[in-house]
Amino acid sequence: MKKTLLSLFAMVALSISLLGQTVSVTFNVDMTNAGLEGENVYIAGDFGTTTWGSWNEPGTNPACLMTDEEGDMIYSITMDLPKGDYPFKFFKGEGWDGGEWPGAPDRIITIKKAMNHSYVWGVRIDVPQILADFEDETWGILTPHVMGCGDYDNPELHPVEETFMIVDNPAPDAMNSSSKVLKFIRRGTTVGGLPWGGYWANNNPNVDAQVNKYVHVKLWKPRISPVKFKLEGGTSGTLEIFSENTQQLTNQWEEFVFKFDTMTGQYPISVLMPDFEDPLNITDDIIIYIDDIIINTDSIVSNGIPSLSNNQISIYPIPILKDLTIENFGKIERVNIYNLAGQLIKQIETQPASKVIINLEDLRSGMYLINITNTEGKTITRKISK
Repeated sequence: MKKTLLSLFAMVALSISLLGQTVSVTFNVDMTNAGLEGENVYIAGDFGTTTWGSWNEPGTNPACLMTDEEGDMIYSITMDLPKGDYPFKFFKGEGWDGGEWPGAPDRIITIKKAMNHSYVWGVRIDVPQILADFEDETWGILTPHVMGCGDYDNPELHPVEETFMIVDNPAPDAMNSSSKVLKFIRRGTTVGGLPWGGYWANNNPNVDAQVNKYVHVKLWKPRISPVKFKLEGGTSGTLEIFSENTQQLTNQWEEFVFKFDTMTGQYPISVLMPDFEDPLNITDDIIIYIDDIIINTDSIVSNGIPSLSNNQISIYPIPILKDLTIENFGKIERVNIYNLAGQLIKQIETQPASKVIINLEDLRSGMYLINITNTEGKTITRKISK
């Protein structure tokens, strides 16, 4: 009897201890552009055995109903949850068909303390948006049009494929180990080439600059010249800007970053001008290669091959064999790996350290995005291969 009472006491003490580890977390989602027509708004996720359940179908658990107390289309819910990682999504209406997007990836929140998190319906805050990476030999979300190339701008005279073509990477290196890239025949003045030679594209879906503010493009160029990118027709109008970093290399892959921090909302048109020399002084055509057009939250610029000597993050070996080493990015505490569809494949929490070695032996061969977070809250995203 005494032993039984002691066991019961231990269980009660453990329960109290576990309860003491819960923290209050408020989820807010802006439904302004969700097209609500009287539907309820729910949250569903893997909240374990708590009141909010493990992936309860929207509408079956009243505790998961979110409310708009202020009438401002911001729906909220507050939960008391143990510390940990929780996958979740928002839904409108009852049943699984009303999710923010079909299937994976889920949103993920890491709870370490009481917090108030805000989201925008349909905007994947933690996932970079890939405009095009050409690995599947397509233009991704882009429908391209030639510009600044004389008669080649006219698709009735010259199809896009006469100016842009997806080819094998001519010079794989640590900056860009992709197998497929985009080849651009930059037209010279002899055939009517203009400073803004490049492409403009319809984006489907729109490029989303609600959270992601930095466009990254990798280029292989035979000469030094400015690079421009433009987002057009969105909530904040149109902005055409030069890259944050100037070109340093020729005949090597180099990454260029464009800062759109003054923009918000969604943009149906994007434009790349990879050789913006004004006035244009080349008479003959030249070849430029383009790859990995991405918008994310990463403001860090990497010229050439990342190395420790120039105070840039180092990620090696690429391609990955078994272990991947990451260093020179402050104290690293989290590594997320996504496939090129934006699905979270692997999440690694580490003890904060300036050098981290992670085992990726179970990762299938292919191309991935790696997103690294340090203890200062800074993140960086790079493309890797195995």
